[in-house]
Amino acid sequence: MNRRDLTRSVIALPVGFVALHALPVPAQAAPPAAETDAELLALCRRYMTAERRYTFLCDQEEIAQEAGQKEREARIGDLIRRAVEYQQDLLAQIVDTPARTVGGVRAKAKVCMSRVQTWATGSVMESDQPMWSLCRDLLGYDPGESAA
Repeated sequence: MNRRDLTRSVIALPVGFVALHALPVPAQAAPPAAETDAELLALCRRYMTAERRYTFLCDQEEIAQEAGQKEREARIGDLIRRAVEYQQDLLAQIVDTPARTVGGVRAKAKVCMSRVQTWATGSVMESDQPMWSLCRDLLGYDPGESAA
């Protein structure tokens, strides 16, 4: 290789490099959008609101019963039945909606905790203790001991 060939090689290298960068770059697939649990979180919020309403109605039904207000008790009983149907519909949707984020898992855990059966003393029934324990671990607290 003579000096002239060497010069051509040295000049060709940067020219080839520049030409390479001038080529069109194929479009890359956009990164997948982060999946969210917006629908699940909304369902869980609606369920928890319905749960508070159900609890309120049960308390009111008991008050009406103790006061001997049969008609009021019956009206509240009808409201309770409709509230339960609504909650069951929401619960079915929650069960069918997979959690994709930690927030979604936590929201489902709160719903599960609201369904745990307790004794009159407030202690968790034996059959629900495993679910209670798992949900407590997922949430990092015991709702009976601190604010939800």
